[in-house]
Amino acid sequence: MLLPVPGDISGRNLEPVGAVIQASICEIHPMYVILGASGHIGSVVIDALQASSEKVIAVVHSAQKAAAIKHGGVEPVIADVADTGQLRSILQKGRRAFLLNPPGDIKGDTNAEEMKTARSIAAALDGSGLEKLVVAST
Repeated sequence: MLLPVPGDISGRNLEPVGAVIQASICEIHPMYVILGASGHIGSVVIDALQASSEKVIAVVHSAQKAAAIKHGGVEPVIADVADTGQLRSILQKGRRAFLLNPPGDIKGDTNAEEMKTARSIAAALDGSGLEKLVVAST
């Protein structure tokens, strides 16, 4: 079955019903991308989203963290937030995001490390298609 594309009253531009249904579901239940998912704040955000039956992509930095966080509607993804391209491709899977800049390693220059990851996160937003986001820093 085909339906008119929204805004087209001529009926010439038709699209399959499944596409309309999929778009509607996506608008009701957007996918959330969470950076800092395994930490104190990120885990609380995930718990709140799960309580509302939301789908979540949880970005973590190790297989161990991914295994610990995989439950319910949570899809763990292992990524390096300093890899802008990889991060952008993950953000493109979501419509909303909670972005927590990870703390720098205390054995080194934490400020330089955190500035590097903050720049990568900011650059990854370009072309991500996110409609809403919350940004926090440690």
